[in-house]
Amino acid sequence: MSIMLRIIDKDLGAAEVAAPDLLVPLLTISAREILRLRVEAEVDRYNETGQASRMLMELHPREVALNPDRKWEFRELALEPQVAAAFEAVEKRRVVMLLDGRQVTDLDETFLLKPDSEARFVRLVPLRGG
Repeated sequence: MSIMLRIIDKDLGAAEVAAPDLLVPLLTISAREILRLRVEAEVDRYNETGQASRMLMELHPREVALNPDRKWEFRELALEPQVAAAFEAVEKRRVVMLLDGRQVTDLDETFLLKPDSEARFVRLVPLRGG
């Protein structure tokens, strides 16, 4: 049995953004598998539409500023580097992942999803100078 998981993105200091719901094929699933499915959906959407995603890796603003005249051409994203970056971001607490209001501290922990389950991804912003 599969379930639709509601996805919410949040940057601190900004409004929450509802991302497309995620079809999860199992009721009991690890946070790692949910994160992988989320990244797969984002990469697929980006590669199909060329539309930037808030949660995928982007060029650093400094890189764009140093090369203002460069034409940035669409390049298809490879899945595995994005998945690895997402795992690292959650493990190093640059992104906080919440499932049904509970913070994920171990990506291998399993969760029982319900019809009203939701996953929230809160991207933390490092403070300047520290």
